[in-house]
Amino acid sequence: MSRVSGQVLILAVFKRILSASIIINIGLLLGRLLGFVREILIADGYGASWQADVTVTVLTLPDILINILVGGALTAALVPSFTADKAAARALAYQASIVIFLFFLVVAGVLAWQAPVLVDLLAPGYSGQTRQVAEIGVAAVVLLLPIFVLTGVTTALLQARERFAIPSLGTFFFNGVLIVGLWMAIQQETFNVMVIVLSVFAAGTLRYVSQLVAVRPGIAPVRSMQPWLISGDLVRRYWQAMLSGGILFVYPVAARAYASLVGEGGVAMFSYAMRLIELPLLLCVSFLGVVLLPRMSEAYGQNRKSFIRLIAYGLQAVFLLGTVAIATLFVGRQGYAQAVYGRGLQPEAMQEVVQLVGIGLLCVLFQGAVTFMTAAFNAARQTQLPLAMNLLGGVGLFLALQAGGGRSLLEIMMALTFTYGLLALVYSVVLGRRFPGSGPWRDGQSLKFMAGVLLINVLVAAAHWWLLTSIAGGWLSVMLTIVAGVLALVLSALCHRDVRARIFKVSF
Repeated sequence: MSRVSGQVLILAVFKRILSASIIINIGLLLGRLLGFVREILIADGYGASWQADVTVTVLTLPDILINILVGGALTAALVPSFTADKAAARALAYQASIVIFLFFLVVAGVLAWQAPVLVDLLAPGYSGQTRQVAEIGVAAVVLLLPIFVLTGVTTALLQARERFAIPSLGTFFFNGVLIVGLWMAIQQETFNVMVIVLSVFAAGTLRYVSQLVAVRPGIAPVRSMQPWLISGDLVRRYWQAMLSGGILFVYPVAARAYASLVGEGGVAMFSYAMRLIELPLLLCVSFLGVVLLPRMSEAYGQNRKSFIRLIAYGLQAVFLLGTVAIATLFVGRQGYAQAVYGRGLQPEAMQEVVQLVGIGLLCVLFQGAVTFMTAAFNAARQTQLPLAMNLLGGVGLFLALQAGGGRSLLEIMMALTFTYGLLALVYSVVLGRRFPGSGPWRDGQSLKFMAGVLLINVLVAAAHWWLLTSIAGGWLSVMLTIVAGVLALVLSALCHRDVRARIFKVSF
């Protein structure tokens, strides 16, 4: 591919990433801001107590199950099929909805029956009243799975159409309803887990209905069942993607389970830190796989060179955004954590959260790279490769956590971060061998770009740190961190030769 065509492609990719990222990030930001309000409400109402541990467990379980069993797998399997035959996409979505609803109706019943086993897996350190209340909440909330599972199909269909607004607002709708339910639960004299469960039900229903309206389904239930479109290949890719995504999603869940061994409040503390890490991961990096998956799926079948170039540019974008997020938030992590949890946590607890975030921020780059490379393999319908690598990483994480024995939250976070880093390295090696030229370091110019990004972020971070030492802190430090991040982002983007060539009409 010539330099001119490469510049045209990167401009198209850049415009698509920019427009989609604005849409997605506005929705995600609104949702995550309400998520922080939710965490603040829990911290203010329950602190680091057993009630906080149970609340976190019940609230996060539906998303855990959806992400393991449905969400990522359906997107990975259905988006390539939707883009390959756009005329049949609506009928395929209808058939998939019927099948997975009936299947997960049975799954929900089994999970409710085995609620004590789920509690053992999610929080083996629970005992006494904490365990008893957690079992009641878990048994009730898993019965809502058949309703939530349908959201995965509508999300995949909307993403295949490159309509990202409504799916990105799903978390906003979900957290908005949960906040109301949490407020009602906290106002009660005694802790009632069923109020929280009913809030989860209302939140999940609103999220699905919002996407169903956006899809505009046709009313033709009999005609939509013929011809039967769910092939053996689609089922195989779904199960492989489900196991692959499920294993990857379980990494932080397993780490949080070990956090329950640290003592009372361990689960809540680890969850608070992970929330601060997940926000930049979602806003800065993870959306790239969502945005480019439809384009990569089409390019794989039509133009293999464009497919490889899309992967390379996508990984370079992951490196740029991940590096900016890590450098900026590492320097400003104290003000970042204080702005979110300053009212609800004691100083000692706050410092521990800040330490955890300082280590875990590396996950933004590592996990973001793994997520994007998984999307690339899914676009090529090679779902077996992420499955094998994620399974290998899961074994490594288990051994690392088992060796630590849950002695401290810091050791647990270090084990999780190291696992993501090693997994990202394995992914990049396999991707480079499967699709030569697809790595972010594909040529000398790419290496210069990466070196420039590192240098820019070191310089901006140094100036950022110096300015933070000169101010009182509070919201002023948060604003300074935002300004430093924007500056680092703009200067880092200009390190790419093709970006400079399209903006300044020169190549240097």
